[in-house]
Amino acid sequence: MGGKKQMKNSLSYKKLEFFFATDFKSPSFIILANKYYNDRYYKKAEKVCKIGLEQDPCNNIAKYILAKIYLVNNQLIKAEKLLKDIIKIDRSNINVLLVLIDVSKMLKRSSNTIEKYIKIAHSILPDNKSIKNMFDEIKVKKSPSKKTNKLFLSAPQPLMDVDIKMATKTMYNLMMKQHKYDLA
Repeated sequence: MGGKKQMKNSLSYKKLEFFFATDFKSPSFIILANKYYNDRYYKKAEKVCKIGLEQDPCNNIAKYILAKIYLVNNQLIKAEKLLKDIIKIDRSNINVLLVLIDVSKMLKRSSNTIEKYIKIAHSILPDNKSIKNMFDEIKVKKSPSKKTNKLFLSAPQPLMDVDIKMATKTMYNLMMKQHKYDLA
């Protein structure tokens, strides 16, 4: 039975590789890169992402996959740059924000920079436990000035209505392309 599964996966790779090879502009490159990433073929995933991004430089899904590859390869600065690029275009991408917060901490970025990302994440998902904990840590660290108290006493205003189960349209699109309809 394991042989059939392996055969099925290799056929999927062959089909995706065929679509990608015949048209680098095809969005199939995202699916192929993600499949390579999930199967830990990081060099192949990186190559597919880079080729795809040459054709579609604004593709945030490919940038996110490439950023994750950079993280696996301990290339934090390259990952940070891509994550920042994504946030400039899509401030409500909670997954990217959370990774960017972690990367910023690893790179020992200024507390103001990290706090900015935490505040954005908190404005999107104020009820998320881990985000709320990070946000509460900011409040504790800050000295109690009148200006700061006003900032933290007011309830965060979400940038947009977000369904907690589906935090980003990027992840939704990715799950749909992967035919993981139950997750989407």
